[in-house]
Amino acid sequence: MANPSTCGSFIRYLLPVSRRTETIFERPATRFVATFVGRAARLDAVVMQDGMLRAGTAMLRAQTTPASGQVEIFLRPHHVRPLPDDASAENVLQGRVLRRTYTGDVVTLALHTEAGTLLMDVPGGATASAARVGDVLRLGFAAADLRVFAA
Repeated sequence: MANPSTCGSFIRYLLPVSRRTETIFERPATRFVATFVGRAARLDAVVMQDGMLRAGTAMLRAQTTPASGQVEIFLRPHHVRPLPDDASAENVLQGRVLRRTYTGDVVTLALHTEAGTLLMDVPGGATASAARVGDVLRLGFAAADLRVFAA
């Protein structure tokens, strides 16, 4: 039988580790970590005078950015979501489906946008999971979901 005090210590240890793991994944502190841990789209951009990011021909809003210069933007596929025509988001792009990968419970779409190529994970039963190569979708994501690093 397990010692309750040992189990409690183990659980108290695991909770902070789990939170740190989530933080490392969702809010990587460096470019290396952003590319090494998990999947992410990487976009080249420039910080404009108003703090907006110009990636390709798209203007994007991020929660935090360097003061100026060339940057790299990282965006995880689970943060990109399909948007109905009447919905809004902090960042909205049009994306043409380049590739569709079915993995059972998730469909991953590679989408060509004016900012570059993004990935979007969609639950297998969701409407957007029926998208086919060539379809155009409206995409949205939050400013907080962009990780921005000086290039």
